[in-house]
Amino acid sequence: MTNQKENNYDIFKKVFRKYLPVIVVLAVILSVVIIYKLKRKQPTYLIKNTVKVEEDASLLNRNLKISKVQQSDDFYNKIIAEDKFNEIYGKTQKSNKDEDKRKWLDSVVSVESSDKDDENKLKYTISTLDKDNAKKLCELYFNTLNSCYKGVQTQYYKTEIELLTKKIEIMKNEINSLGLSKESNISAAYSDALNELANAKVFINTNSDEYIKGDVSEQLVGIGKKKYLEGIAIAVLGSAFVVLFIGFIAEYVKERIKVSHNTRG
Repeated sequence: MTNQKENNYDIFKKVFRKYLPVIVVLAVILSVVIIYKLKRKQPTYLIKNTVKVEEDASLLNRNLKISKVQQSDDFYNKIIAEDKFNEIYGKTQKSNKDEDKRKWLDSVVSVESSDKDDENKLKYTISTLDKDNAKKLCELYFNTLNSCYKGVQTQYYKTEIELLTKKIEIMKNEINSLGLSKESNISAAYSDALNELANAKVFINTNSDEYIKGDVSEQLVGIGKKKYLEGIAIAVLGSAFVVLFIGFIAEYVKERIKVSHNTRG
């Protein structure tokens, strides 16, 4: 058993010395190929945006989380229907299917989950090879998100107006029929409902177009030295493994054949 291990070790040393020049040549060739491909790879433009609901928008329904709007089908349907989106999308993609557009959008936009302490904050990063496209997509993403957020808020207050109007009418009839005083509980509730209705109507009639704000930062990510070193390491180790493995098998078979002939002789 020991002799077999020693024999295998001798074969390995023999293979290593014999095929070392092949390993070096192959490693150099692979390194050149990898470095060439890395140099041709375009840098990636990252645009990060931290979106947050305006603090001074006191009339907003705070139960509506910005993350829920971003995850909605309405948001995706609106953004992939935009001409600007299709212009950017069409530069690299051919499919016109909505599901493929949505998959592509998800592939270039990375969204962080909302912080539990502040669920009305959303962080997303857009990553493309073209700086101009990244900027346009970031602006489009933000504007569509703001539009959808405003739309959902508006629909909420329209519903509130309908409900409050009915509620006020019922309470008004009750007060008149029972002759209740202004100090009664139902009169106080009636007054609160009137205030809520007024706030809802103020929101509907407000001309503000922006309820969220963003904090944008840009970053150019190129190919660093680490990537080149990793590529060279892969080339060297890969070459050594392949050549030594094939060489060892070949030499081992030769040795076994030689031993077999000697034994027979």
